[in-house]
Amino acid sequence: MDCSRISVSALGRDVLVGDLYNYYTDNILKSSILVPGECIRIEHKLIPETERYFFFNQPDKFKPSLLGINSHLKESIEQGSVDLNLLWFADFLRVIPSEGDENEALVTVFFRVIRRTETLDQHFFHSKIFDYQLDCGGWATHLVEQVVYGAELICSMRRPVDWRRETKDSAEENIYLVAKAYFDRIIGPKAIDTEPPIELEKVSCRILSSLEDVQPTESSFRMSCEFLKDVINFKEDNQPAKLWRPIYIVRRQIPKQIETRILLDRLTDKRLKIERKWHWIMKETHRLAKHPFLNRVPPFERAIRQFIELLEPAESEIMQYDINVIAKKCIQDQVSKDIKTMADCLLLSDMVDWLIQRRSEIDAICLMLKGNHQMGMFDMPEIESRPSSSGEKRARVFVLKVDYISDPLMERIQNLIGNLEPVHKLPVFPVISSGKERLGIISRAFHGFSEEARWCSNEQYSYYQIGLVPVSSPLEDGTIKTIVYPAIEMTPSCLPAAQSSPKESEKDLHEDHHQLLCLPINNHQQHPNSPKKTLTVSNQSDNPYEKVAYFLLKSIMMISPENFDDENNV
Repeated sequence: MDCSRISVSALGRDVLVGDLYNYYTDNILKSSILVPGECIRIEHKLIPETERYFFFNQPDKFKPSLLGINSHLKESIEQGSVDLNLLWFADFLRVIPSEGDENEALVTVFFRVIRRTETLDQHFFHSKIFDYQLDCGGWATHLVEQVVYGAELICSMRRPVDWRRETKDSAEENIYLVAKAYFDRIIGPKAIDTEPPIELEKVSCRILSSLEDVQPTESSFRMSCEFLKDVINFKEDNQPAKLWRPIYIVRRQIPKQIETRILLDRLTDKRLKIERKWHWIMKETHRLAKHPFLNRVPPFERAIRQFIELLEPAESEIMQYDINVIAKKCIQDQVSKDIKTMADCLLLSDMVDWLIQRRSEIDAICLMLKGNHQMGMFDMPEIESRPSSSGEKRARVFVLKVDYISDPLMERIQNLIGNLEPVHKLPVFPVISSGKERLGIISRAFHGFSEEARWCSNEQYSYYQIGLVPVSSPLEDGTIKTIVYPAIEMTPSCLPAAQSSPKESEKDLHEDHHQLLCLPINNHQQHPNSPKKTLTVSNQSDNPYEKVAYFLLKSIMMISPENFDDENNV
């Protein structure tokens, strides 16, 4: 016996080959998988197959068995998961006793007429087994593999009991014997047309039918027999008659229901994680793009802009995550590979980490360079080759080292969306990871450089910038480099508040008086009694760069020497 296939009464309900069946509730569910007509094998019964069962002198509890309703279906009807009110035989099962029942003999005969059988092609079933597993998703247990169509009828025969000659039991037995013999003659392959026996003249009949167009009717035994013969001998003319109803079905078990349900739940949860991470990525990207310091760090700005440009095509690829498709692959033992690549949860996690790392680095640069929000940041060659504008004679550059490394995340996103264009390399500032102490030294050095730039902001010949040099450069982070245009490099110099390099000591700073190029401008009124300060510049050196610096400073003194105070006792 094949336990995977079970035949069960259709109860006259609408059901098609390829539908799903829930064993626990006996409910029929429509499948989303379309079965092509060529995948359904149809067998017509040229000679209708008939079944006939009599029911009398028995308790009502045996009626479901007469109709082919098994104990599980009966339990589903009693519990309400299958609505009895929608079944064609409801009046037969739900009998309300009346006063004259004891004086009437009652014999019920059940007819089943099989006219057509539809069966699902086995090759189609095996090719779609995983689709059915996913389609039912744990809510269905079986697939309707075969449907038998025809008609089912219940004919209740009644007549008064003649108490002078019989009892109720004997009257029902007499009706059974005569009716059975008559039906054997008029129904079947060797049927003959003959008049009903005289013993059944007083019998009245009530017929219940599974056919939609036939309403319960009460008539004489003769008229009821004519109706039965018409149904049984109905000609289809090579076309399936629409009037035939499902009689019983063969359901086939769909394996791995629990595994499929668990897998779908897991994939659904993963889908929610993907959506949650993507929502965070979009929100953080939008926030990072509006960072007030982003445009001051061009390397980071380029990296962020590139990331934003890749988001839209990446979203299109990631949100193609189809739970059903992935589940099918998972069932086919491709779980570990496809779950990671389906929408690449690992990629999303790395995107989250990437954004957090970039924000952390931008915040660190912002904190280190705080105090001056106008100073630009450029590569050192760009500053050196910058065409001089009117009045700009030199550039003072605060040096920061930067390295550029390949960005594996950008390459993975490019591979995901199928974009083979080169990606920007990721900037790495060594000073950020050099520790708090070193970072503090560079921050204080920039603060002094920023103060110099602020006090000399009125000097048109001065140009203050942050210059990026490769890590291979001999210049250290925090070094201040002077460039005289056109591209004449001067000795690194700084104000007393800022060191030429964080490594220089304060003693060295006071000794290099010739490095002073710009002093604060004293705009407030000098007290009339206070002695007037004079600006003293160190003697010229033989160094040509120092001569240029001395010449520039002397030119400034000749224009407005009264505006300078020697606050540092130079």
